[in-house]
Amino acid sequence: MQYGKESQDALVKLIAGKSVMVHVYGQDQYNRYVGDIYCGGVFIQEHMLKEGHAWYCKIYDRRPEFAEWEMKARHARQGLWASDNPEKPWDWKRKHNVRHEKRSDNPDKTMEWRRKPAQCEIQEHPISVILMDLNLKWRVLE
Repeated sequence: MQYGKESQDALVKLIAGKSVMVHVYGQDQYNRYVGDIYCGGVFIQEHMLKEGHAWYCKIYDRRPEFAEWEMKARHARQGLWASDNPEKPWDWKRKHNVRHEKRSDNPDKTMEWRRKPAQCEIQEHPISVILMDLNLKWRVLE
């Protein structure tokens, strides 16, 4: 995928070897946890959007500041916006026939990155997940 590796590298540089806190606020249609990610006091989604390392998808999150951060990165031609015509990840997935995973009869075949981490602490209010050990395999959604 165009700019996928660069985006992944930017994310790894931000969080590799560090503890992250995820403020979970819901689940999506695939029962994956959805939340805001913080690492060392940095709001990761904000940083990735402002630096042009991520796309804003208003279908999943309608916060206006996300659209504003992406637009500023576009105007500054930062990150993926340095390209004249960057390919949208959802268009790339459609073109390459990439679909969301199906449930498997063998739980060992379920993708590790979509599972709740084994070493985490969940608090009631606000719901937070603190990863104690970030030895997880990361995959950028393509």
